[in-house]
Amino acid sequence: MASAEEPDGDGNLLAKTQPRSPDTTSEVLPGGGTFTFEQAVEQIGFGRFHVFLMIVCGFGWFAEILELVVLAFVAPAIQSDLNLSSVEYGLLGSSSFIGMAIGAVFWGALSDRFGRFIGFTCTTAMTFVFSVASAFAPNYGVLLLFRILACVGVGGTLPVDYAHLVEFLPVKGRGRNMAIVDGIGVLPALFLGSLLAYFGTVDGTTNWRLILGVESVPAGIFTLIRFFIPESPRYLLNLNRREEATNVLRRVARMCGKEAPQGHLVGHATDLETRNPLARFREILSPEVRSTTWRIWLMAFCAQFASAGFVFAMPKLFESELGLPPKKVSLMILLGVVGVIPGLVIAFFAIEWSRKKSVSVFYLASAVGVALFAVATMAAGNVEFAVAASMVARGGMEGMFSILNTIRVEVYPTTNRITAMGTSQVFYNIGGAITTLIFGAMSGSRTLAAVCLSIYAGAYALSVLPALTLPAKSDYAGRAVLDRITQLVPINV
Repeated sequence: MASAEEPDGDGNLLAKTQPRSPDTTSEVLPGGGTFTFEQAVEQIGFGRFHVFLMIVCGFGWFAEILELVVLAFVAPAIQSDLNLSSVEYGLLGSSSFIGMAIGAVFWGALSDRFGRFIGFTCTTAMTFVFSVASAFAPNYGVLLLFRILACVGVGGTLPVDYAHLVEFLPVKGRGRNMAIVDGIGVLPALFLGSLLAYFGTVDGTTNWRLILGVESVPAGIFTLIRFFIPESPRYLLNLNRREEATNVLRRVARMCGKEAPQGHLVGHATDLETRNPLARFREILSPEVRSTTWRIWLMAFCAQFASAGFVFAMPKLFESELGLPPKKVSLMILLGVVGVIPGLVIAFFAIEWSRKKSVSVFYLASAVGVALFAVATMAAGNVEFAVAASMVARGGMEGMFSILNTIRVEVYPTTNRITAMGTSQVFYNIGGAITTLIFGAMSGSRTLAAVCLSIYAGAYALSVLPALTLPAKSDYAGRAVLDRITQLVPINV
């Protein structure tokens, strides 16, 4: 029987909460010295491989943001072209989140069980195939089906990509690198989405089929690039495939121009039971992380409920409340995207200060931005004021997402990291699905549209409470991520 305590990756003694069967994977092998995974990652440091991986992993966030931005632009044109009712219009917006919720759970379970590489490549391939198919959909029903299937792929990219990345990164600057990945994804997505809408609109008519077709091209390109990224060595070590893990670490070291540690890689393997999907789900509700889990679920739900609702509402309100034509609307929204840059810059510095405090500040900034946008469009009727308010909201929400995504991927061990993030994505996407249905049904009334914006601002403000009360042990600023649930102290509050 294992002892009641064992050292974690930082050398601290953490209480175990349940007995574990004897582990022989940490025995010293003959033929030389030994080194741990954390020692290898820290010795290799940060280099060219990590830059390449960050760019490739940024596509996960890129795909999700581009889907939301493009759909917000083309949904009114699809409604007009296919004569959709208000409910069908709202369901079209919700279809993205239905697909992403399914994809998050499916690819999360698959990637924790069979490896990161399968999800890393297949998610983008699925996104590409069904995004192209959407452009040729003959009717509303087929379009809805193809959008859901495309977003099953999109839904898996974020949890798989972020988990894959965090398992390669050294401790120093990990949070800042995660924030950079967010910027790599969101800035091109917002600008490309706005440009597609601007140039895809001719004489007041939006060519939604062309826009959906062009939108699919990056997914096809990144699918090919991803075959050059190896399996996560932390995952391989978790399965006691130490030779394969060592080979990956040596490959990373060569690409970074560094020397890999000499000797034999040692670590802990996972019992077969912990690779069962139901066992992994039970782990994220176990005493070790339960109080963190429900807070993350609430934070994820409110974040996407408010953000997706606001992004979905903006084009409609610019048009209906400020009287702007579709081409001018796309330009105003593109100007609002500029606010993302200072938001991400601030997040880059704040994330290493404290994950939970910095994310709380960004939730509040988002609430203020949405409230100001409501005043600008519904009361003042001022275009410049509305654009400035959208900048504040955009900066707040993207800074918030960059830190929230980091928290969600760091707090859980390797054995269930993607399952846990995928599960939180379900709540995240439920929020998105509900909000687009609500705004779609309420957008016909000026009063109800104002109520929607007020609810969005309130959802952001509400999220400050679970964020600030996150247990201290769930803030991984300056700490190594863990591999097994038994390394965690129970963090109930």
